[in-house]
Amino acid sequence: MVSDPTRVTEMKAMDFAIGHCYERASLVTDKELLRQALRYGVGDVNVDQVKRQLLRDEFIKEEVNGHQWFTTNQVLAEERRLIDFVQTGRGKFKPFTAAAYQFQNQVLSEEQREAVLHVLHSTDRVTAIRGGAGTGKTTMMKEAVAAIERCGQKVFTFAPSAEASRGVLRSDAGFINAETVEALLQSSKLQEQVGGHVIWIDEAGLLGTRALARVAALAEKQGCRIILSGDTAQHRAVERGDALRLLEKHAGLQAAELREIRRQKADFHQAVIADLRAGDLEHAFTRLEKLGMFRELAADQRHEALAADYVAAVTHAEGERVTAQIRTKLKASEKLAAQEREFLQLKRLPWTEAQRGDPRNYHAGLTVQFHQNVLGFRRGERIAVTGQDEDRCVLVKRQNDETAILPLDKSGRFQVYESGQIALAPGDMIRITQNGFTKDRRRLNNGDLKQVQGFTRFSLLKAPNRSERLTGSSFTSRPVASRKLLRFTPMTKGNCWRRCQNPPNGHRLRIWPGNIFTKHPAGQKQRRGAVHRFPRQESKTFQEKSGIRSRKQCMFTGGI
Repeated sequence: MVSDPTRVTEMKAMDFAIGHCYERASLVTDKELLRQALRYGVGDVNVDQVKRQLLRDEFIKEEVNGHQWFTTNQVLAEERRLIDFVQTGRGKFKPFTAAAYQFQNQVLSEEQREAVLHVLHSTDRVTAIRGGAGTGKTTMMKEAVAAIERCGQKVFTFAPSAEASRGVLRSDAGFINAETVEALLQSSKLQEQVGGHVIWIDEAGLLGTRALARVAALAEKQGCRIILSGDTAQHRAVERGDALRLLEKHAGLQAAELREIRRQKADFHQAVIADLRAGDLEHAFTRLEKLGMFRELAADQRHEALAADYVAAVTHAEGERVTAQIRTKLKASEKLAAQEREFLQLKRLPWTEAQRGDPRNYHAGLTVQFHQNVLGFRRGERIAVTGQDEDRCVLVKRQNDETAILPLDKSGRFQVYESGQIALAPGDMIRITQNGFTKDRRRLNNGDLKQVQGFTRFSLLKAPNRSERLTGSSFTSRPVASRKLLRFTPMTKGNCWRRCQNPPNGHRLRIWPGNIFTKHPAGQKQRRGAVHRFPRQESKTFQEKSGIRSRKQCMFTGGI
């Protein structure tokens, strides 16, 4: 009897459930494991078959309040390695300074000064600072980093998200080289640079145990010390495990704490924030209600009121209805232009790595983008799903129209998106939802807000900075072929322009072959695909000096 290769066995179904559930949680109930396994193997497995898989040796279970909770040996070993890393590094290092420290920032509060001294006098490999939003962590951090670097060691700053690292740490705190934790884990060059120095991770409460365990392994290999600053009472990690809380509770990590709220000045605002941080939601909401900050409206009045107040909605569907109301009112008040254009918008599907590795989830029309290099695909490459072949391999089309097979065994190196259309008009505010770059290679961070200033002739968005052309994470566009694009081909002497037309003001020149000379600056070599934009004042001069006389071809022997 020949087995059906497409049949899902109970073992394979449970393997999927483990990969899916434990990507974002360290503990899972037996019901959740069974639910995911049965959903994956629907039609091929039954409940009794899947239940037998719960007897695997890799599971560790415990009953709490009548519920069976499961974890795996792998998850437990990962947490134990992280705890051992902290405990074995205790008292093994010299303090950054043993002498009395003279503070540079004289306005630091007493608890901020104590936190700085906690860092400078620590003899542990891992040091922690705990503080909620608005307690002055960033100000304290700037003083501590400056003090460490005056003692001869360099501090490399990181944060879990692009907004926190390249936004807050770079823009607000002045750490111009701040990067994401993932960038550290992916860049071998950056890993060499941090060797023997200090890794400071801000917003460490957002780190999962898997990410922090990888940082710990790197620090041990490179001889680094780690400083963690954050708050376990704020947002938690998307990945499994609450790493900072785990270390404080089970590794005995002692953290200096910042309690005084400095951002909110009014006493009643500080009281509300204090209640929220303490988890006393009822008391906090009672205070807000006394201040008149709540209004209860009928369902048919809610959207119009939300649009009038311009606040966020609760659900995506409600958000779209409220957004439509807001844009209508903004157009009526002429804060938005009436003319608008539609752009491609990509929305990431919240799939786990296990779900991205399942070919049954794919259908034509989905978009895949790689965030790491894979054999045959480059980091950043975007491809379109076209369907599946007879062997259930997912077929994709590349930008050169070449058909390829999506490597599902590398599902941790790409993300999957649904495509749609978004209407935008000058004056609209847009939020970037994935790290990327503008057309002129300026960085876009996840969470950045940009205002649409207008459109170019090729329907590219113009952002507030006049040189930015947004095409990246939320939407994209591609200019159509034009005879006004000057195609360069190398010759034995100079270069040849073919299919030439005199460029109008602001026209873009796209360079095709590599190692050729462009107009600006004189004689500089450019890469294939490089773009030069003609400034308004240069257009006439370019026409005169280039000596264009024919639409067929003309010679160009250097910069002008």
